[in-house]
This record gives sequence, C-alpha cells and structure tokens, in this order.
Amino acid sequence: MLSFKYILGAFSLCAVASAAPAALEPRVPDLDTITLCADSASPNSGGCVTVPVSADSCIPLNGALRPWNKQLVSAQVPSGYFCTFYQSTDCVFNDGSKAISLPTGTWDFSTPNFKDQASSYLCSSV
Repeated sequence: MLSFKYILGAFSLCAVASAAPAALEPRVPDLDTITLCADSASPNSGGCVTVPVSADSCIPLNGALRPWNKQLVSAQVPSGYFCTFYQSTDCVFNDGSKAISLPTGTWDFSTPNFKDQASSYLCSSV
C-alpha cells in the first residue's frame, strides 16, 4: 500500500508540474508610426525612416533624424493622426516661416511647395 501512495504522489506531482503556466513574456504594444522620406516621394523606395508617433510632442529633425532635416520630400501619416511639419526645429510657426498640416495618408511635399523645408513635426490624434 505504501508503494501505491508513492506512485500516486509521483503522478500528482507530474500533473501539477505540467499544468504550471509557462513564463509570461511582456507584451509589446503596437505602436503607431510615421514614415519620413528624404530622397523619394515613395515610402517604399529607400531613403525613408519609420518613427514611433509621440502624440502631442514636438519632434525636431536632429540627432538620429538629422539626415532628414530640411531633406523631407514625403511623409506617410498614420491612421487617426494629423501631423504638422514646421520649418523651425521647435514646432513654432514664426513670422515668415512656413508650416503644413497633413491628415492621414501619404503626402508628397512638392505639392504644397514644402519639399526640403521641414525641420520638425508634431502629430496629434484625431
């Protein structure tokens, strides 16, 4: 009878061990992104960078984004956002400076005559 208890205990331990949950891995949330292109009007042709959208924050085109400063020819604004591109690096519309506001979609900056002029941008959710 004692050996039956040991066998039953061993099976119970195996059942508990196999029912234990696997280690939980943190879930990475899906991030909305904006695509900025410097050398072509098409986001699929190279010369583009995809950046997570930081809603209601001014993003200057400096640091890692310096290659795109005053070089943008197009942008792909994600669904649910409205982005304004500024000539200044601080998302300020000064006297004599220009800015363009773009809704969701892919935009060629030559159409609003803003090619190679953007130095910062700010996106807001709609």
